[in-house]
Amino acid sequence: MKLIRLDTDSTEGKFNSYFNEDIQIDVNSKISLHSLSCETDYDNIVIDNNNNQIKYKLGDDAEHSIYLANNTYLKTNIQDLFNDIQNKLNDSLMNDNRNTKCITFLSNDATGNVSIGYNRNLERNFDQPGAPWTVAGNLQLRLSKTQVTANTGGYPAMNSPVYSAVPSGGDGSDGTAYMYTAHPWNKGASILQGRVKQNTPDAANNGFELCLVDINPNTLATDGLAIPEANIIFKLIFEAAGSPYKCKLPANPAFTSGVDAIAADTNVGGNSQNDILSIETFRKKIQFMIYKYNDGAPTLLIESDIPYNTDGSRKDLYPVLIFRSSGVQLSIDKFRASVAFPVITTPPTESAHDDLTAYPPALTGGGTTIKRSSRLCTFTIVGQSLYDALGYFDYTATGGEISQTGVGANIIAPNPFHLTSLADACIVEMVNLDLISYDSLHKGRRNILNVICMSDNQTSINYEMRNLLFIDIKNQKKRTLRNIQVNLLRHDLTPFFTRGKSSLVLLIK
Repeated sequence: MKLIRLDTDSTEGKFNSYFNEDIQIDVNSKISLHSLSCETDYDNIVIDNNNNQIKYKLGDDAEHSIYLANNTYLKTNIQDLFNDIQNKLNDSLMNDNRNTKCITFLSNDATGNVSIGYNRNLERNFDQPGAPWTVAGNLQLRLSKTQVTANTGGYPAMNSPVYSAVPSGGDGSDGTAYMYTAHPWNKGASILQGRVKQNTPDAANNGFELCLVDINPNTLATDGLAIPEANIIFKLIFEAAGSPYKCKLPANPAFTSGVDAIAADTNVGGNSQNDILSIETFRKKIQFMIYKYNDGAPTLLIESDIPYNTDGSRKDLYPVLIFRSSGVQLSIDKFRASVAFPVITTPPTESAHDDLTAYPPALTGGGTTIKRSSRLCTFTIVGQSLYDALGYFDYTATGGEISQTGVGANIIAPNPFHLTSLADACIVEMVNLDLISYDSLHKGRRNILNVICMSDNQTSINYEMRNLLFIDIKNQKKRTLRNIQVNLLRHDLTPFFTRGKSSLVLLIK
């Protein structure tokens, strides 16, 4: 029996020991791990003022910065870090230019490798060829006691379909005439808009409401059921020409603005001078906006905080337009809602119907088009410790910069994320001794001496075999060694990172 102790200062779990005398390995020898002692480098990620900054730049925009919350993240709360990155990026969006409109930043480690990027969503998720509202089961746009009366010929004419309650739907007092999307509002730079097309006030029931609700309207049993008022979290209300705009928001459920609606214009420019109602996100706020013809800039009625879940993520909200007047009294056009699906993956042809000008964004012609084509997206993870921990490579060469060109971006780290990729195991592998052992991930023989199980958030290994397990050494002849190499590996056979001094003891017989 031979006892061999090895030690190392390597932070990658590598033992490479040299001896001044020969170590004899006889034919048919066996080897066992007696003990291992090391401190792991997977116990936490500390975010502080040295590594809490992430910069980003989209296309020709100015560079923006976000600052993560200072915190210590363990395996049990590591998802909070990715939520913080994603939320801070989305909360920084101003929704005011062609590069940022209708995008949503994403950050996750779902595959074991971190990805950071963004999706770009259509500002109209229902402008596909044909008539999606007539397709059974199509969830892009659903109508309840609502009709389309003009511009139904498909893309791009569907840029301006005209919507109204069906004449047989009554006066609208029961709230059962509406249209909605069954996909959540996108959680970045979001819009919900509609323009007054025609309005003939009724003595009792007037106008329409742009709403964000916290229930998927598609879960209602049948079309024609009213959206429960308790589920309408936000609302922008047009009642009649000359009447003030009203809003519903959690902190002020009956807000009346000082802005009156313009009279419906049925003669000039095909109603192009009528008011456009808009609910938009701006950083961490939801804003209620009115675009008036030739004003050059929208009028802000009021704003509210974006609602969040207890885990820090944004709540799912669904866009709904509710008619309060019958189809002979009121119609609207320019209805748009940016939702989480579909995601633009290939650059479509930029065209006039996607114009983005001062009056109002994404609704009029003659201006600069929404930048849907490929553009460079760059993130800079300023602190090397965070950059390395997330699995990105070679901070010295990149300065923490990661980038990708495309309609969207999905920048995947080349290396697994430390905490989430650790599968509660440490593999002890001989490098220069062939063993009779096998590994399914390697799909063949691998010189694995032992596998040590670990618990969540375990910060060190102090392991000693009580019942020695000897593995056959694959040597048909007697060997003489003066160098012994051992590697510590993670479950995926990548280096097992350690800190400080590590030591192990081998037994050979």
